[in-house]
Amino acid sequence: HLLPTKVDFYNHEDRLYRRLEVLKVASIDGHPTAMSSRMTDLDSGAHTLLEFRYVAYNLQLPESIFSERSLRTIPRKYLTRPQR
Repeated sequence: HLLPTKVDFYNHEDRLYRRLEVLKVASIDGHPTAMSSRMTDLDSGAHTLLEFRYVAYNLQLPESIFSERSLRTIPRKYLTRPQR
């Protein structure tokens, strides 16, 4: 499995302006998973830290939740913490 650990973003003038860096990786159900990442605005130096918790795979989600309706009315029963 390959997991990108750094992604550079370029504008229409091919100038680097934003960077995503993976800070922490964990193996979850055999999948390398980014658990902590940082997005940095290279012009201002500002950054956003992204932290992921309670990651789970193979949840057998019904196809019906991948719809425009579900985007408008979130099916909250699928947002509970998975049991480990």
